Order: sequence, then structure tokens, then C-alpha cells
Amino acid sequence: MHRLRGGLTYANVMATIAVFLALGGVTWAAATLPKNSVGTAQLKKNAVTSAKVKDRSLGAADIKAGVVPAPTEAYTKVRDALPLIALGATFDPVITTPTLPAGSYTLSARATIVGGVSASLIVCTLSADTAQAITIAGGTNYSLAMTSTIVLAAPTTVSMYCSKGGSGVPQVAHATIVATKVGRIVSG
Repeated sequence: MHRLRGGLTYANVMATIAVFLALGGVTWAAATLPKNSVGTAQLKKNAVTSAKVKDRSLGAADIKAGVVPAPTEAYTKVRDALPLIALGATFDPVITTPTLPAGSYTLSARATIVGGVSASLIVCTLSADTAQAITIAGGTNYSLAMTSTIVLAAPTTVSMYCSKGGSGVPQVAHATIVATKVGRIVSG
């Protein structure tokens, strides 16, 4: 008994009483509240936080539209190096995307231009955007990269077009085009 009295302090007694009260309240609630009686009306505003929601327990139907951004969709087309495409005096497609659904896109395209025997002026455009002109020396390679944005009202394809000027016969070896769907395009 003497040993028990030595361990009894005000803090120990209060902690023990608090534990019994807490357990008693939970037991009372579990025993007296009907099943499914606590719902949205009983929850205080902001009572359910991200930390209180189990990971991967919510589906798309549980989240208000527009709160979480839609996943990004990217459409890619890759053209192998062979066969080479000879560039002519008219704008011809070097690479074309698969059919894209209506929407807003950022575009990027790359092409490796192989110079002919003599120098050539190469002019390329991506989706009828501003053209890019380069002069390529004969017998050299040039890596061309272009970016653009586009808003499509209906499903269609988008191409990178190139033409040449001068007496050389440049060719396109490898080309890639990527169209990434975005929520919207804001100019400013």
C-alpha cells in the first residue's frame, strides 16, 4: 500500500480519470447512436481535411468538377530516319500528328535536315504558324526544332511543312511531332 501511495500524484489521478471519460464517451456514442445517424448535416465546415481522408479512397465522382485539373493528353508521331524525304520547292508535310480531338494544344516538332551537295535555304512552318528559315551548307546536318500553339474547333491533324530554295537537294531524315492538350490558351 505504501508503494501505491508514493506513485499517486495529482497528474496521475487526472490522467486516469481523463482516459476513463474519453473511453466512456466513445462507448456511449457507439452504444446509443443509431447506425448511419451522423452525416453531412452534423459535420462542421472544414471538419474533413485531406489528412483525414484515406489515400486512393476517392473516385472522380467524389470530387467537384474543375477542382482537380484534367490529366494531360499527348499525341505523338515519330518518323524514322529512312527513307529520307527530299524537300521540294513547295511546302510538303514532313510529319503529321494523328487526328486530334477539338481543343487547345501546345505543339512541338523536331526534324533532322540532311544537306545536299550545295547550300540550300530551308523554310519550315508548324501548323501554318510563322515560318522559320535556315540556310544549310551542303553536306551538313541541321537539327530543327519548332514550337507553337493551336486551338482546334473540330478534330483534325496538324503538320510540320518544309520547302527548299536553291539548287541543293536537302532531305529530312528523322522527325517527331508532339501535340499536348491543355486546358486553354491565354494570349497576353
